[in-house]
Amino acid sequence: MLAEVASVHAAKCGHLSSKYSGWCMSDDSCTSACREESMNNIGGLCDDFPLRCYCITSCSP
Repeated sequence: MLAEVASVHAAKCGHLSSKYSGWCMSDDSCTSACREESMNNIGGLCDDFPLRCYCITSCSP
């Protein structure tokens, strides 16, 4: 499960999308839903089982 993703440039965190419904079949559709959900979301990723949409944000230091 996606909880925190490390990055060389900045730490990234993930949280379950509150608006994406159903199984996540495409990272692109997940990213679109996450960006519509909040300007703080920088992307989206299908993860977990069953696949669900997780929104990616920059973690606060």
